[in-house]
Amino acid sequence: MLILRKSVIFIMLFWCTPTRVFQEFLYPVGIVQHEENQKICILYQKNSHLELWFWDPESLEAVKGLLSSFTPAGVSVLPHQQSFSFIDNDRIRIKDLAKRSHRTLDLPYGPYDLTTLEWINNQSFYFCAREREHLNLFHATTEGELFHLTRSTTNDYSYPQKIEDHLFYIVKNDEGEITLEHADYPIKQFPQHSWNEENQDFKEKLRIIFEEENNTFTKTYLDSTTKKTLYTWKDQDKELAFLFMKNISKGYFLTHPATININDDYMTFECYTLICQTEVTIKKLFSFDIPLHLLMPQHNQPERLYESMLPLLPLYNEDAIYYSHDSGEGLCIYKYDEATDKKEELTQANNGHNFAPICYDNKMYYGGTVSHSDGLPHTSPEMWINENGNQKFDFPIL
Repeated sequence: MLILRKSVIFIMLFWCTPTRVFQEFLYPVGIVQHEENQKICILYQKNSHLELWFWDPESLEAVKGLLSSFTPAGVSVLPHQQSFSFIDNDRIRIKDLAKRSHRTLDLPYGPYDLTTLEWINNQSFYFCAREREHLNLFHATTEGELFHLTRSTTNDYSYPQKIEDHLFYIVKNDEGEITLEHADYPIKQFPQHSWNEENQDFKEKLRIIFEEENNTFTKTYLDSTTKKTLYTWKDQDKELAFLFMKNISKGYFLTHPATININDDYMTFECYTLICQTEVTIKKLFSFDIPLHLLMPQHNQPERLYESMLPLLPLYNEDAIYYSHDSGEGLCIYKYDEATDKKEELTQANNGHNFAPICYDNKMYYGGTVSHSDGLPHTSPEMWINENGNQKFDFPIL
């Protein structure tokens, strides 16, 4: 049996090992304001490389959003939609759409195996990363300031979700016990620099800088007195992952096997809802299977996704949950109605894969395996160059 640790497959989301890929993937990941119009950010994977494009759903024209020298995994759009961040070889890059070049944000103290960034506003964000063999939670700013939300050498903290003034997250201790917790988010506790006062001389400014940096480095900002355990997971054969809070009283998370045979064809995920009211309850909603070779090296299969599970996460929409499931012919999109507890198959795989959709302008576009033909029916993303030499994309709609 091969143990699949979260830190390998899901916390460290992005694969960096070169691999041959005979199929190509094209899928939407976010929405930005580009050249005074909204565009959909599209990731294109060919071989082990990713490219970012901006796509106009009206004209179907696509333009590159970054130089091909970057590998923009974990794209996250800032709230004002005029910038986006991505992880490139474990470094944070931020691209302002009004500027030609990107910024590299070098954070101090050395966290590594960074996950996607969750933006609070246009200046600050939080994330999970590894530090001294354990996963911890961090708050950071676009000025390069870094604050420890947790600082543990015995627990792994992962999948943070800030809702209002609360932070929800998953904790796993070294004995294997897993809990869902929340605490007050210390947004008002982060220090403001005072070393730019005009009446301070240079030596005084340096003293204050070093003092504040030392205080920042040694302090843990998540107040342990506000921590509360919401739920303790009992099944040691399964891991919790991808916590998503819809609001302060309701959220979702996935489970996956703690161990799996390297020769298995699929990894089975289960989707649960988390209800935080007078009493905290969880309920299993449905399960879905993902081909194992999309998530990890296996059987010399060529189709491994660079972003691992990210393109395959369910979409928790207002009316239903949309997710991908493989019943034997490739990933198809399903719809789960929480009110009726019923699921419905919406697409056919047609020898390829369909990924969970993104909602834009009251339409639901989905990506997956690329088709280079313009034949009908239109059931997979397509890409071609027209007679004028312009790159065109098209995506099917649910």
